[in-house]
Amino acid sequence: GIDERNCNPNHSCLGVYKKTGQNYKRPLNSRNKCGVVRSASARKVCKDYRDQMNCSYGISLMSPLICDVDGYPTTLSQYVICKNLGLCDDDLDMKCVNLGPSCTVHKHRICDGIDDCPLRDDESKQLCKHIVADFACVRKLSNTSKPRLPLPCGWILDGVQDCTDGLDENTDLWEKQCGTGSLMVHVMAGKSKFCRSRTLLKCP
Repeated sequence: GIDERNCNPNHSCLGVYKKTGQNYKRPLNSRNKCGVVRSASARKVCKDYRDQMNCSYGISLMSPLICDVDGYPTTLSQYVICKNLGLCDDDLDMKCVNLGPSCTVHKHRICDGIDDCPLRDDESKQLCKHIVADFACVRKLSNTSKPRLPLPCGWILDGVQDCTDGLDENTDLWEKQCGTGSLMVHVMAGKSKFCRSRTLLKCP
């Protein structure tokens, strides 16, 4: 993975003091790798955030995001998600939704059965009413209590791979058969040839 590239015998990385911007050599070990990224100026992290990748222990195991970094399959800790860092090759770590002044969540935490916003905005009926009824997959930002989750209709064939197996972007699985323009809908291949199934999906 990306965390093993350009490693040196001392297992260190180039860090930066947030307050002064001064660079320093930061050792990587079990006590500081994948730690909480705090806003305080005293907190030190690797400049390339390699210390937040492929975590194998600690609280950073919670909600890891799977994506490619420099072409390598990598997991990112929850502390670098929705931080506008652009660590994933496809910028998946920045695919976040602002649901109010006090709640910004990653798109994969929407409609997953867990309340992330104080007012449950991420699980609202209005937001989650267009869900694929009979299709589920493991999202790249996984909910470990419910590993397989349905997807909002707008995620199908939208150019962003949301499922770890890529089925949401597999053109062999989905067909566009009904309507034109903004009224066009996706249909799961084999489910219905006459557009009467519950699997009709609004196109992005």
